[in-house]
Amino acid sequence: MTDKVWFIVGAAKGLGYLIARDALRAGDTVVATSRTVDGLGDRLAVSDDRLLVLPLDVTDADAVAKVHDAAIKTFGQIDVLINNAGRAQRGFF
Repeated sequence: MTDKVWFIVGAAKGLGYLIARDALRAGDTVVATSRTVDGLGDRLAVSDDRLLVLPLDVTDADAVAKVHDAAIKTFGQIDVLINNAGRAQRGFF
């Protein structure tokens, strides 16, 4: 097992993707989730079993529980949670 297991919501693009990529490059393990995960595994490809890619809509409580359970079953723990899902606000707020 690696030093940390990262659970990243919204990992398909932007900041979530970059965090997942860099965590894998650092040798850590990543559970990468997003509403659409098409091609995400290929873009984050690593040569071993340090990556679990799962579709997740955070507005579905049952789906959140299932993905959490799959992450724990696969890696035994979650050390870092990145909640990157949502909308961007551009401009002043």
